[in-house]
Order: sequence, then C-alpha cells, then structure tokens
Amino acid sequence: MENRLAYMRMLVAVFKVSRNPQKTQAIFDLGEALHAMGATKGILKRFQDDPEGQKAIDSRKWMGRINLSELQALPPGTLGRVYSTHMLENKLDPEFFRQMRVEDSTAFVLMRMRQCHDLWHVMTGFDISNLGEIGLQAFMMAQIAAPLSMVILSGGLFRLGTQKQEFVDSFMEAFLTGWQMGKRSKRIFGVDWEANWTTPVVELRKTYQVEAVNQIALDS
Repeated sequence: MENRLAYMRMLVAVFKVSRNPQKTQAIFDLGEALHAMGATKGILKRFQDDPEGQKAIDSRKWMGRINLSELQALPPGTLGRVYSTHMLENKLDPEFFRQMRVEDSTAFVLMRMRQCHDLWHVMTGFDISNLGEIGLQAFMMAQIAAPLSMVILSGGLFRLGTQKQEFVDSFMEAFLTGWQMGKRSKRIFGVDWEANWTTPVVELRKTYQVEAVNQIALDS
C-alpha cells in the first residue's frame, strides 16, 4: 500500500514538473516519492565509489549557515564570490530546500544534493533557466545516475512531445552538453565546498576536469 501511494505521488509530481520544470515543491515531492520506493539506493553506491564521496558520507558533515554578504567580500572569481553573486542576482535562498529526515546514508546523500545544488550550477556553468536545469540534470545523471534527474528529463521529453516541439534541438543540445561534461569530469559531489570558498572557480574546474559552459560569469 505504501509503495502504491509513493507511486501515485510520483506520477502526480511528474505531471506537475512536466508542465512547469521550475516547480520546486513538485521536484521535492518527486524526489521523496522515489526515495520511498527505494529507487535512490543506487546513488549511495555511486558516492561510495568515490573517495571524497565516501569521506562526506562518513563525516555526515553539513554545510553551515551561508552568509552571502560575507562571501561577496571575497575576491572576484573565487568560489564564494561567484556563488554568492549567482544566488543574489537570481534572488535565491541558500536554504531553499525542503528538509527531510536523515535516517540513513542514502537520505544524507539526498539532503547533501539538495544543499549543494546551486554550487553545481556554478561548477558546471549552467544557469537556472529551463535549459540550464536540463543541462545540470544531465550532468547529474552522468555522474551518479540520479533517478530524480532521469525522471525530470523524461518529463521534459514528455513536454516537448506534447507542447513544445520547437525546442527539441535546444533541449537535446543542453542534454548532450551536460551528459558529456558529467562523463568527462571527476565526481564533484563529495567536494568540501566550505573549504574552497577562497579557491578560484577556474582552479576547481581544472582539478575536477569540468569543461564548463559559460552561462555563469566568473569575474563578478
């Protein structure tokens, strides 16, 4: 019965996301339904295959409260400065994500992914437009085979087929760019971001072999 309810929640959330890919609460509903169905267990194995990912799991370390004003005082091009500019310009809250109970390592990984979402935007260079999100979700799917990313991308294809056929080329270009970037890059999901606020983004991208797009400016 519980799995059936989770499946129904997933279908409702997929429908909402396919109609509006930026419907954040529906995306959280979708992720929690997938977790309840056991679809997210494979993510843990992907994290554990990476030394930094395993270290993050073992530490269960959360990022502290982020002060965007303090990060704005860092030199241009540093991770903290670029991230804070990205958040402020787009009127985003570092704690936008819905909390979930962390009862095991898989739940910890899911919460960490929520907390670090916009840092991955900065690392990959994808902006927060619909196409930017498609590129980032494809990156995530390539790196850790995230079920949520797969379902979101499937919802995007459904929307293309039923409403937005004229965007097929741009959708596929964003998807392929993110997918290839994710395959070529080292895993970034275990990065200690707080330890790298003062590191230039270009250095971090070089370290993790991220061939980023240029949608997010690094000189502000």
